[in-house]
Amino acid sequence: MKLKKLTLFYILICTVLIIYVLYFIYNLLYSSRLNNQSNKFEDIPAPSQTPAQTPEQIPGLTSMPTEEPVEQCSISDNIVGVCMNYAGCCNQMSENNKCFCNHPFLQDCKKTYDECKKSSTTSEECKSTLKECCTAYNKINIDIDNFNKPIKQDQTSQRLCSIGTLNGLSTDSLRLKCMELCQTNIDCKAFSINDMNCILFNGINPLPTSALNKSKSLTDYYIKK
Repeated sequence: MKLKKLTLFYILICTVLIIYVLYFIYNLLYSSRLNNQSNKFEDIPAPSQTPAQTPEQIPGLTSMPTEEPVEQCSISDNIVGVCMNYAGCCNQMSENNKCFCNHPFLQDCKKTYDECKKSSTTSEECKSTLKECCTAYNKINIDIDNFNKPIKQDQTSQRLCSIGTLNGLSTDSLRLKCMELCQTNIDCKAFSINDMNCILFNGINPLPTSALNKSKSLTDYYIKK
């Protein structure tokens, strides 16, 4: 009976040892398997920080057109020069530049240029169109015969615009400039000139014939035919 109990005890001890060994082997194999699997995964790279795309880089989108830089007005006493740089020469309307900036010929060219900018894709095309329009002014013949002989008279009403002594122009040069601006401006009906300035008028207001010889004005008054 005692021997039988001792045998059972040894069997129990052996069973416990076997279970422990099996558990140890199982843990060893399981850990090795996990290590092998982890070596098969690659590190996921962190998302790269890409710069924000501009409208030009986004497919289907175009950038907003930018305004062209305004050139300084270097020619303010010439229709063609002002016409080619309306933004620079006419950005601030004054008494001295109205005869140029408000001139119908120049306004027509400006309108042509603005319409071109709305439909054309290149600024160079519109600049070429503007140049062609502006330089056509030089083909207009200025003739003194388009005006009646001057009379001595001052007119104060119906002023269209006026020009002072531009860049030191002599009286004769100023006379030719005013004659040119009046002839090429359909709104101009007459102009007057003296030693100080030239005035363009959109209406005629002559003195009565009986008063012509009595006028002491120093202003030459030209009426367009």
